[in-house]
Amino acid sequence: MIFLGCMFSHAIIAFNHQKNIIWFYILTSITSVIGYLIFIPKFSYYGAAWVTIYSETLIALLSAWYVYKHIKFIPKLSIFPKAIISSLFMALILYFIPTNIYNNYLGLLLVLIVAIITYTLALIIFKGISKAEILSLIGKKNE
Repeated sequence: MIFLGCMFSHAIIAFNHQKNIIWFYILTSITSVIGYLIFIPKFSYYGAAWVTIYSETLIALLSAWYVYKHIKFIPKLSIFPKAIISSLFMALILYFIPTNIYNNYLGLLLVLIVAIITYTLALIIFKGISKAEILSLIGKKNE
């Protein structure tokens, strides 16, 4: 749900409509603070976690509703499983990289590059993204 909330929030920003949804964030903030005040004393960090899940879900749903109502955008959910599979493939590759490589910036940069390449190649292999889409992202026309 957090992924969908981010996606729709970014769509709202891309279409320069972020000022129009400030009331969604105000509503969510007020109800979340009330929820934290009620549930944290009773349930400790479980209460905090559930109120956070509530607030992220509310923003995701309200943002999705706004995007659909005003922009008529509906995401392609057929790509979602391909992205998950590509993420798992990337995680599998990263699992085998020794953890001591993360101790310096160069090692971390190397791991980041491996992750990007692995994920991109997996997306291409599983047909989550086409060559034309990749070329459009980097600003080249499909030849």
